[in-house]
Amino acid sequence: MTYDAATSSPASVRLKLERDMSTGVLEGRKLFEKLQSTMIVDRVASTSCMRFEPAKAPHTPSQYYIRNPRSETEESYTLHSNAMGQMAKQVQIPMIFVNTLTDGEDWERRELSDLLTERFNKLTFKQRGGGPPRFLNRIVGGKVLGFVSRVFRRYLTTRDMIQAFAQAATKLEAKPVEVIATELRCELKMYLPYVFEPVDKEYVAIGVVFSNSDFGRGTMRLSLCARRISSGTTQVLGEVLGESHGHGKAVGETDITLSKEAIEADIKAHKLKIRDTVNELLNPDSVNKVLASIRIAKNKDLRWDQVKDKLGKILRVKELEELEKVIMGSEEDVFDLPSIPVDEDGYIQPDAWWASNLAGALADKEEGDRKTDLQKLAGTFLK
Repeated sequence: MTYDAATSSPASVRLKLERDMSTGVLEGRKLFEKLQSTMIVDRVASTSCMRFEPAKAPHTPSQYYIRNPRSETEESYTLHSNAMGQMAKQVQIPMIFVNTLTDGEDWERRELSDLLTERFNKLTFKQRGGGPPRFLNRIVGGKVLGFVSRVFRRYLTTRDMIQAFAQAATKLEAKPVEVIATELRCELKMYLPYVFEPVDKEYVAIGVVFSNSDFGRGTMRLSLCARRISSGTTQVLGEVLGESHGHGKAVGETDITLSKEAIEADIKAHKLKIRDTVNELLNPDSVNKVLASIRIAKNKDLRWDQVKDKLGKILRVKELEELEKVIMGSEEDVFDLPSIPVDEDGYIQPDAWWASNLAGALADKEEGDRKTDLQKLAGTFLK
């Protein structure tokens, strides 16, 4: 089977894809340089040696100290909100309560730091792998970015895994187009160098996306993705490689301490799994199925309230209200979207392909996790 690529396409479309790839190569290079230069310091701490002090100002996390039981000295760290959330979860403190106290008066911030200290020092923890209650602090530049199980498989680094992904995709002629990177997580999308036309005058590129966090902010994932070339709006379609923290053991954790040989074998096995998954995702059969789903979406009529309900999973009420004014008010050139009919009363008649690109266009106005979430939401309209 071969790719169902467009037999002809405007030169402007091909040029746009080439430009996107040229920019993506530069972004990808910067991402690899950042991953190479980022030094993660790991510190395993017993819960009895953890202490918290109140933040000096509202809206900032508590100050965090780890005592060395041998020297009786303490090391001081600042806390990222991700690590604070992971800590709060371990001692069953709701984040809404943490945020309330963090943003409160001096005595409220003191209450939070005392509560964290006491609960970590006194609670009984069930630990994978057995032994005394200890956790792994993943630290960059004196800030704890991740607070995870001490048997977290830190050797499955984003740096190594994303390199395996890029090598596999490059062998299939795919090139980087988009990078989404935060302190906690990074994502790289690579696309095949072909222009596809699943529906008349709608030109798309098809690729694969790798996403991972070294700080427990979600798991390693590989997915297919589509990109409407003219607007650059992106849809991420489900997960092929990836496991949820809520179902069994998360990728990145193991119940036993592994030998050096076992670690090397595990790294190699994951690289091979990434290679095989990329090959499977980018084979002509998989790509042509994505094109078929776009054709189906183009012919799947939706009501505006259905689109709005789905977007409401991410957008706030006020954002939805403002979006509706834009969509219904026919303000021109706000979004570059596929054309859809308007009835005699002036109401739009959206289809699933249009809705998918609306979510993708909203994603383009965001950064970090919210952008990723909206791109994934865009992909759900194609199912």
